[in-house]
Amino acid sequence: MGHSESRKAKAFSELAEANRIMTGLEARAQEEFAGRGIESPCYMVTSAEAGEGKTMFTAGLARAAARRGGRRILAVDLNWYRPGLHKCFDVEPEWRFSDYEKQGKPDGFIRESGEDGLDILTAPVSGGNGESPTAVSSARAADILREARAGYDIVFVDTGALFPPNRNMLDPVFIGRACDAAVMVTLANVTARQQVKRAQMMLESAGVRVHGVVFNNWKNTVC
Repeated sequence: MGHSESRKAKAFSELAEANRIMTGLEARAQEEFAGRGIESPCYMVTSAEAGEGKTMFTAGLARAAARRGGRRILAVDLNWYRPGLHKCFDVEPEWRFSDYEKQGKPDGFIRESGEDGLDILTAPVSGGNGESPTAVSSARAADILREARAGYDIVFVDTGALFPPNRNMLDPVFIGRACDAAVMVTLANVTARQQVKRAQMMLESAGVRVHGVVFNNWKNTVC
């Protein structure tokens, strides 16, 4: 198999997997969201530790949801400490937090992703003079998320990892409370199981519903 065929096969496999996960999330949503009156769910994607592939997973899940058609999807980057979602869609952050403070709404900063039905709200540009987004409270970022959700059928939010905590990062637990459910990504055979359980317990004890744990780079050793 040639290099381009191999890349196409990998992309198809990843899309198929994202579709399976999306189907699982929708089934869980029918069970839990209907009784709570939630018609446009917002999912936070996080991980126990950094480097587990949650940003790529967020982008893939958002693309899979958009390709199903008939719905408006929004991907939001609230990993302001180490933003990366914009790279998945080949766009650059353009807005500053000071612009949001003046405007009062994030609508003007939401951009088309290049994928039909899918928009993206990047992390803000990090600037000087004390306006670095990493100095902004998690509560303000949660406010931006609540405002950005209006008009979308499904929202996927990329956040930072839960461990180790950093005073400059936005708190995933706080962000999770502004979402309807969370999905955890873990790197198979790398991240300690105890660390994953610890992260899940931290979220659930704070009232964040965890709708699934995704094992990234998992391989069936039997086959």
